[in-house]
Amino acid sequence: MSTDWTQLEDPHERLRWARKQAGFDTAKSAAESLGMQENTYSAYEREAGKSKSTALDHQRAIQFARKFRVSWTWLLVREGTPFSQPFTE
Repeated sequence: MSTDWTQLEDPHERLRWARKQAGFDTAKSAAESLGMQENTYSAYEREAGKSKSTALDHQRAIQFARKFRVSWTWLLVREGTPFSQPFTE
């Protein structure tokens, strides 16, 4: 996976990038911080079409963006940058 956020095409890639940028080295630590089961959270970081992947929706994008301090619209649909329209929306 690229560490350059401009190269991240898919929501699962942007989510993983955002998590790491927020200081959560593992999906498990992010899940615990969010009060979620690790498997539930990890499913959002799996590539679409892979076993047990879950598509990112509007509500989860907002939840994750707030936690990881990025723009939810960038996280969900790659609109703007991770730093535009911050997580406070």
